[in-house]
Amino acid sequence: MHRQILESLGPHNRVVVAHSLGTVITYEILRQQPEIQVEEFVTVGSHWPGGVVRWTNVAAEGDLATAAAPRLDLPIGDR
Repeated sequence: MHRQILESLGPHNRVVVAHSLGTVITYEILRQQPEIQVEEFVTVGSHWPGGVVRWTNVAAEGDLATAAAPRLDLPIGDR
């Protein structure tokens, strides 16, 4: 799955939407390779990766899968 996601990321991507294990793998790729630029990364409960211009992080209150995610009304890093 890692190889498939990595191969699908390129200059043609404007928005990347990831769910479940795809969120974890895509997040790690973007965090470790900030030269891969996307306009927006849509995830479920995660932290800001390097080369993303705009990020939408969806977390449901009380959802155990997103319990470690920061509150959405708080700034993350310098963005």
